[in-house]
Amino acid sequence: MFNKNTNNKNSLNNTIVNIVIFILWIVLVCTIISSIIIWEKTSNLVCVISGVIGTLGILLNIYLLLKEKSRKNE
Repeated sequence: MFNKNTNNKNSLNNTIVNIVIFILWIVLVCTIISSIIIWEKTSNLVCVISGVIGTLGILLNIYLLLKEKSRKNE
């Protein structure tokens, strides 16, 4: 009975992680597109730097979530 509860909890955790990763991919695409649009309109290097930093932060979060998810599946 305990294993069934653990499996349900793991399934819920995997579902939540998958949803968060999907949302982060959407935010990543929106960040890249908006950074390019703002850079084209303003020709400001600060917009490029902030876009790159934001993109790298999102990619780091996706990597860490995937690493944690694979560790829990073992």
